[in-house]
Amino acid sequence: MRAVYATLALLAAMLLVLWLLLFSDAGTRRLIAWAEGIAPVQFEYTSGSLFGQLRLARAELSLEAVDISLSGVTLSLEPGCLWVSEVCFDLAMERGRVAWQGGDWQHQDARLSGTARRDAISIARVELVQGELTLDTADEPGEEAFVPPELVLPLALEIDSLSAQRIDLNINAARISLTDASLAGRWSGADVSLVQLSVSSPELGGLRASGTAQLADGWPLSLDGNIVSDSAALEPIAGERDISFNAVGPIDDLHLAMSSPGEPDAKATAQIDLTQPQLPYAAQWTLTWAEPMPLGNQVAALAATDLAVAGPVSGTVQGAVLGEHRADFSATLQGEGYSGLAVSGRLQWLAPELQISDVYFRDSGTDSELLLSGVAHAEIPWRVEGELHSAGFALPVSLAPGRLNGRLQFTAAGDETVWSVQVADMALDGEVAALPAHLEGAAGVSSEGALLPGSLTAVVNGAALDAQITKDEVRIEVSVDDLARWLPEGRGQLALSAEGGTKLTALKINGKATGLAYNDLKIGQADLRGEYDLPGAHFRVDLKAADIGTAERRFGAHLTTGGSVAAHQARVRLDGAVAGDLRLQGTFVEGQWRGTLAPAQLETAAGPWQLRDPVTLAYSAAEQEFSASPNCWYHSHFEVCAEQLIVGERGDVALAMAGNIRALEAALPPGMRLRGQVQGRATARWQPGQALQVEGLLSGENLQVVRRYGMGEQVRAHYEKIALHAKRQDSGELLLSGLVRRDGRDVVLLEGSLPSDQADAMQLGVKVDALNMTSFSPWFPQLSSLEGRLSGTAELAGPVTSPLVSADLSLVDGRVLMVTNPTELSDLALQLMLREGEGDIRGEAILGGGDVEFQGPLTVQPELTLQLAVTGGRHQVLMPPASELLVSETLEIGYAQRQLSISGEVMVHEGVLRHEQLPAGSVAISNDVVIVDAQGNALLNESPIAVDADVWVRVRDRFRVEGEAVQAVLGGDLKLVQTPTTPLQVFGTLNLLGGELRAYQQRLSIQRGTIAFSGPPENPELDIGAEREIRVDDVTVGARLTGTLDDAELEVYSNPVMSQSEAMSYLVRGRGLDAGAGADGTALALAVGADVVNRSGIVNELNRMPLISDVAFGTSGSEDDTAATVSGYIGNRIYVSYGVGIYEPINVFTARLYLQSRLWLEVVSRLESSVDLYYSFDIR
Repeated sequence: MRAVYATLALLAAMLLVLWLLLFSDAGTRRLIAWAEGIAPVQFEYTSGSLFGQLRLARAELSLEAVDISLSGVTLSLEPGCLWVSEVCFDLAMERGRVAWQGGDWQHQDARLSGTARRDAISIARVELVQGELTLDTADEPGEEAFVPPELVLPLALEIDSLSAQRIDLNINAARISLTDASLAGRWSGADVSLVQLSVSSPELGGLRASGTAQLADGWPLSLDGNIVSDSAALEPIAGERDISFNAVGPIDDLHLAMSSPGEPDAKATAQIDLTQPQLPYAAQWTLTWAEPMPLGNQVAALAATDLAVAGPVSGTVQGAVLGEHRADFSATLQGEGYSGLAVSGRLQWLAPELQISDVYFRDSGTDSELLLSGVAHAEIPWRVEGELHSAGFALPVSLAPGRLNGRLQFTAAGDETVWSVQVADMALDGEVAALPAHLEGAAGVSSEGALLPGSLTAVVNGAALDAQITKDEVRIEVSVDDLARWLPEGRGQLALSAEGGTKLTALKINGKATGLAYNDLKIGQADLRGEYDLPGAHFRVDLKAADIGTAERRFGAHLTTGGSVAAHQARVRLDGAVAGDLRLQGTFVEGQWRGTLAPAQLETAAGPWQLRDPVTLAYSAAEQEFSASPNCWYHSHFEVCAEQLIVGERGDVALAMAGNIRALEAALPPGMRLRGQVQGRATARWQPGQALQVEGLLSGENLQVVRRYGMGEQVRAHYEKIALHAKRQDSGELLLSGLVRRDGRDVVLLEGSLPSDQADAMQLGVKVDALNMTSFSPWFPQLSSLEGRLSGTAELAGPVTSPLVSADLSLVDGRVLMVTNPTELSDLALQLMLREGEGDIRGEAILGGGDVEFQGPLTVQPELTLQLAVTGGRHQVLMPPASELLVSETLEIGYAQRQLSISGEVMVHEGVLRHEQLPAGSVAISNDVVIVDAQGNALLNESPIAVDADVWVRVRDRFRVEGEAVQAVLGGDLKLVQTPTTPLQVFGTLNLLGGELRAYQQRLSIQRGTIAFSGPPENPELDIGAEREIRVDDVTVGARLTGTLDDAELEVYSNPVMSQSEAMSYLVRGRGLDAGAGADGTALALAVGADVVNRSGIVNELNRMPLISDVAFGTSGSEDDTAATVSGYIGNRIYVSYGVGIYEPINVFTARLYLQSRLWLEVVSRLESSVDLYYSFDIR
């Protein structure tokens, strides 16, 4: 019994000791001390017990290759779990670190909980706020390969949920941030099952994966997953894509495959050895597009080009993940004039240096070749060096048509604060826009804006640049001989020169321009003189421009300004259509600019405008705000006032006007007159955090618009009232309303609203009630008459940026007459119906007395497209000054993507072409051609609309050509073909059916003739014969024209056959050569020579003299009374001729006074004088 008690006492003592060790603070401290004595661990105890809540300030474990340290550790064990043979625990730590050679892992605020059983450890949850993994193996190339050991876990480890808010990966110099990471899996023995892995990266997107691994026999893996790339950093190629991947094989020969369907379709394969320290790998990739991919959609700098990737783009990459990388790639581009621009090259990366080796650009279509090579050093200070070589490379067509060859070198360098870029050893030659081009020298710029020493000369597209830059000074000269070559809508010549310091803090500028024009605005001449000196704080500008304006109104301007930044003044003097003197004085102190505009008066054709009081102006650089004191400009009939003007981050604007609109006539085209009372007011207020407040009202009453065309003709329109009102509501919507009233009716009503956000829907409607089209006549000077009544509705709905258009409009009783053409379009009836941007148009009219009908579908969104079927018959088309045609047509007319297409047939029933000189051919002009006048001013620029035509023109055999040198009837069929990329081509034959041809001062009868076209309309094939009959001698002589128009041959023939001189004598004089032949040779020479003289410049100059016309030299008479003559008209009614006899010394003077076109009085003075009255009439 005593033994039993002793045993119980010992057991109780042991339990007590165990309880003391596990459940008491002192016992736990002893356990910690015991553990430190037998294992390489160090603890810093804070409080608590093992079975309770144990707190450790620090816990460290040092092994041979790994050091583990934890701080702020709290461990809780649940004793109750022991009854079911489990250990339940909760572990929390503030910081943790695991370090090994070449890397470490650190984390903050970690917490995990789970249970341990005899055969398994289950982790219910692991929560990690932030972790960081660092790997740095760049300095360890000799490290031995990792031999994957067999890792057999005796207990099963199950993780139900592991989550981390943020994990940062630092691999050598690369840094990747992962967010919202989660994991669930199981490890039992050597088998690992990854149930779910999820991680996101702001740079790369999200990754989801699952799979298995065996931690034995080389650690074979089988992993499947996908990456959802939604990062803006990877736009435009990889953003918002779903990438699936698969990894199979042991870690020393792991095979990866990735694919991502879409545009482009992406595929990649790779092999990687995860056992080697540098992680060697090799990969192949391909990108494929179904259609060429415009680069302008992806790269903003290429938005204005049509350059596209034709695909596929492919390449290989090999090297080591933690070491050197080598990549080869190839791609094909098209567009910008290149049919297939092949791009290939090789890149090599070994941190921190990128080698660019032999990147080739080749295009066989343009015979272009370009080679790029270089090196980039990525560490601070960074540096980039490169070189371009080309034996010949065609420039992109959007830049300029041309071709260059040569070389250039470039460098760029810098650090965190400064940088510089320089082009060195440049030598390029070739042509640009069909002009020689040459660029040679070196130039550069720094981040401070200073120019680097160098010398640069360039001649490109008619412009020249000469820049000479030393260490301290710069001199630059620029000249442009033809501005139209750089600005299609402009023309003129420019010359600029500048000299000063290389830092550009002090500079003198001189410039001159002549013949400047942009669209309708012209500047005859401009001179610029200026200088500024930032250290000296002063500047001066003198700009004088003469002959400014349009064809209707011209004025001159002279701007002078100067002073210092602190105090300065400006003056603008105007003369001509607008004349006056504007003066401004200003100061700038501590970021505040203040100025005063002096009272002024501007003289215009409609009367003077006066600014009676000075206007105070101010600008705050800190607040980015401009303001002006209340001011008004007064006219005797009108006034315009700025009652409040503050513009900036906050604003308060109030504008008002009132008076008779006749005050604005000076701004209208000549011949247009306005009358009527107009008043308007507009206010706007805004400030940060508050909605914009806007309200505007414009109204006019009894408005009259008159346009005079001369010769007493004019068009007049009257409006009883025009009103427009706009006001923004508290909701942000802008309400719009308006009306136009004529003849006591509201012929136009406008109602609607615009949203505050452009993406929101708008609603705007217009109702038209029998609006007389004569209201618009004054605004279209090219129309002498515009009539008709327009009725219907139109509506805009949907987003402001892309509204949908719906309309139901009809026009009746329409009539259109051009000022330059008397052919009338009358009885026009038009119907237009649109539903959300799509609909159809149909109509009918009478054109030149013949019916015409048209109809077809119409689309206005997203772009304008039209397809019309046009049919009509027997239109009398008048072509000033005296030609007319009777035509019928059946045509298909389309418009889409800025291209006009025309196909069908035009029938010319009859007509007459009266001319003084045959018109020039109609040939498409190349896009790079600019037609200029004698002074080099551009007269015609590229048409913005391409034409695609395929039209038959069938000319019946009743078409007449009438002129001073020809009277002919012709007919035939021609086919006109044109494409957007080729000029007009004409195919077919015109047959000359009869008539007369005047040659050698004689009238020849056209016997036969053809004009055959086989392509270019300006060079047809000719076969034309014309002859005259000398009945007295029973002789027929004529001339035959054969060959092409550019290389025509003229042959004189006769029946019976005779010598060329004899035939020429019959052709010119109407008789053969006499036996003496001397006088005949003189007469023949005079006849032929007169024809030559009449084409000379001296005769043309005589015909340009006032009141003198039709001056001509020739011969007259026949037989023995042949005379050399000179004749012409004085005014329109008096004809004078003077002749000198060749065979007889007889002078003949003839004068005619035309009383009417068919009635004239003739006086002839020779050996005998006579006075006769003649009347001419036709016999048919």
